[in-house]
Order: sequence, then structure tokens, then C-alpha cells
Amino acid sequence: MADVAAHAALGGAVMSLLATDKTTKFEYTAYGVIFGAWPDAVPWLLSSFGADRWELYNVYHHSWSWMDLIGNIPFILHKLSDIPFHPYPGYNWGTSPWLIALDVVYWLIAAAIFWYSFTRRLT
Repeated sequence: MADVAAHAALGGAVMSLLATDKTTKFEYTAYGVIFGAWPDAVPWLLSSFGADRWELYNVYHHSWSWMDLIGNIPFILHKLSDIPFHPYPGYNWGTSPWLIALDVVYWLIAAAIFWYSFTRRLT
């Protein structure tokens, strides 16, 4: 389970690959950042207004939602990368060296994709 920022970075990086001009690339990156973090960030945000955080979290991580149905790439990428670490609702690995290492790997992958996208995939 990567942290929210790593999911956001990975979503932004992947979406940045879909555009070749700089303006559109930044817009796609922003979209990827927002929706890459969505499955973790929105339940947390709504819980500060009294909603049950884990109920919505489990919907986003363990069932189909409208985000999946519209083919939201960063949202689906978030879910796929979390499946091994949340095999069923309520299961949480906690903090372990393996999860910290995974976070580092996600950040390195995102950095490599960003580098490629913003240096080699520009017109």
C-alpha cells in the first residue's frame, strides 16, 4: 500500500505520457495526480465532515464504482497497485519495511516516467 502522495505521483506520471505538448501534458498530469490520490484522499476528507471513512474506502478499493466504469486510468492504477496489500476489506499490513520499500519503488517509477515524458515525449 503506497502512500497517497506516491499514488498521486504515479497517476500523474502515467497520465503525462498521454500528451505530447507541454500545456496538455500539465493538464493531464494534474488530472492524474487528483484521481491517483482519490481512493485514499476522498474518504479521508469526507471523514472530517462526519462520514464513515472506511465504508467509502472499502467501496473504492474492494468493489466497482462509477470511477471504474468510466475508465479512469489513475483511479484504476491505484486500485490495481493496492490489491496485494488490501486483499479484503479491513485488512491492512500496517507499516513494514516492505511497504516503505514499495513506496520508494513507486516514487522511482514515477520519477522515471516523468523524466521520459517531459524530456522525450514533447513535440
